[in-house]
Amino acid sequence: MDLRDNMHTIKRIFTDEYGEQSFKKCVNIQEFGKRLTEKGLNLEPRVADNIGPVMICFGDLECDIKATYRLPDETEEEKRAAALKKIKEEEEKKAALEGIDPAKAKAKK
Repeated sequence: MDLRDNMHTIKRIFTDEYGEQSFKKCVNIQEFGKRLTEKGLNLEPRVADNIGPVMICFGDLECDIKATYRLPDETEEEKRAAALKKIKEEEEKKAALEGIDPAKAKAKK
């Protein structure tokens, strides 16, 4: 009943920055209850928490749950290799600016 009575509030969730309804405006259905509460709709906490899953179950909505993976930290060897590569690139840029052939510059050292 609350949702039906406050349809204008629900429509405001799907508006763009200009206040116009947009099919491009996507909302994470898992956070739908939270978004309704932020827009001023007074829902009981258990209703707000469960409205997204209920809509997925009975509303024929698709939901892709994505996982994020953290990349492992760089090892000392990788850090050294990156630093050496950066130094080499800087030397090549410096040599190019001075008009020196990078192969000849290395031979002098």
